[in-house]
Amino acid sequence: MTKYVIDQTHSDISFSVKHMVISSVKGWFNNYEATLNAQKEDFSDANFKCTIDVNSLYTGNTERDMHLKSSSLFNVDTFPQIVFQSKDSSIVDDDFIVSGTLKIRDHIRDVVLKGKYTGMIIDTCGQEKYCFIFKSEVKRYSWFLDFITTNSKTVLIDNNVELNLELQFFKSEE
Repeated sequence: MTKYVIDQTHSDISFSVKHMVISSVKGWFNNYEATLNAQKEDFSDANFKCTIDVNSLYTGNTERDMHLKSSSLFNVDTFPQIVFQSKDSSIVDDDFIVSGTLKIRDHIRDVVLKGKYTGMIIDTCGQEKYCFIFKSEVKRYSWFLDFITTNSKTVLIDNNVELNLELQFFKSEE
């Protein structure tokens, strides 16, 4: 079994959610750790684990970021991490499918990441990089992230949140 570690400098974990049903708000997590363990060259037996520092959330708006991190939503003081742990990986019709659990706050739900293993490349330092692109849509109400305002007749934040992961890994020296 070979262990791979995230190259955070060249990776990206982001999300997008509709605001007032007509536009999208995007955000990123700027601090996370991820590992991948696999024996097969095509990674079809891959085991992924990713731990995200929720306090690193960034949407480009300080007031919104503070609200998202507050006790009414992510509650970073009590639940500082989001954790994804894969259960199964497979390749179906050129799509890379990873099923696993996603823990947000103290709620764990099953999710499926669908994407591509885009290949391996050797960077300018001679290090092999293994690249994956995944997407998933999750229902925020499933994790009780259900901020509701009573002074609006419009849905402010959609229940559907699109997750986007562009991940580069390198072989661990361990």
